[in-house]
Amino acid sequence: MQAYDEEAGMAKALEESLLSCGTPSDIWSCSACTFENSIKDKQCKVCLQVYDEEAAMAKALEESLLSCGGKRCFVCGKVSLSLIRLRDRDCPHGACSMDHYIKLDPMWIEIKHGLRSSFDRKEASRSRSPRSTRRR
Repeated sequence: MQAYDEEAGMAKALEESLLSCGTPSDIWSCSACTFENSIKDKQCKVCLQVYDEEAAMAKALEESLLSCGGKRCFVCGKVSLSLIRLRDRDCPHGACSMDHYIKLDPMWIEIKHGLRSSFDRKEASRSRSPRSTRRR
């Protein structure tokens, strides 16, 4: 009797569930010239770039995650179904790991202060500009 490989089993189950959520594509987009080729073609018809099956599988998995409600990590761009959110409810971004959560916090503070100062400058310029006067 073979031992059950829990990690492999979980990876296969995740892959099957994700693929059932999104429809697999029968075309692939060339990374060099972006021409859309048939999945049957192992080489791009335009630039002769060889089809990279591993990269295509990674892209298909990412698209499946996105179609199932996955979101991108603001720090690295990796797609995840369970991003870690900051405590600040104003922040729409998330992180895929605790390391990225720690990096996201100061990034968000900088973004938020930049947005506030930009808003404050616009408000200040509006209050200083003379209002148009109508002649009667």
